[in-house]
Amino acid sequence: MEIPSPEEEIRRKEKIRTRFKLTVPPMVLLFILFLSGIVLLIAGALSIANVFPLILVMVGFVIIFFGAFYDFGANRYVNNMFQSKASLREKDVVQINREQLIMTVIFVGVGGLYILLGVALFYVIAFF
Repeated sequence: MEIPSPEEEIRRKEKIRTRFKLTVPPMVLLFILFLSGIVLLIAGALSIANVFPLILVMVGFVIIFFGAFYDFGANRYVNNMFQSKASLREKDVVQINREQLIMTVIFVGVGGLYILLGVALFYVIAFF
């Protein structure tokens, strides 16, 4: 059996951590979505059509706040700076802020689409 080099071991651990980071949050959101639907149905909602718009709005807010407070979009840039032992300049701060703004706008956009869809479904279902 071949013993992996330290670099390969670090790369393998990083792959596992990335897979975990990318699969666990959607699974948790799916579980919360399922659980909130069950709770609302038990609480007295007559059908899933009455509950689904509210669930979409709640998921939209979760996506927005998860993205704004949890994800840091400039991880790779900052890691490269630390690995190269470069000093932090104003140009670097601007780049970090730009990358973070892009990630935040993406999360707000996706969450906003969920909220917009939930509100639209609420008004469409009201007609039927």
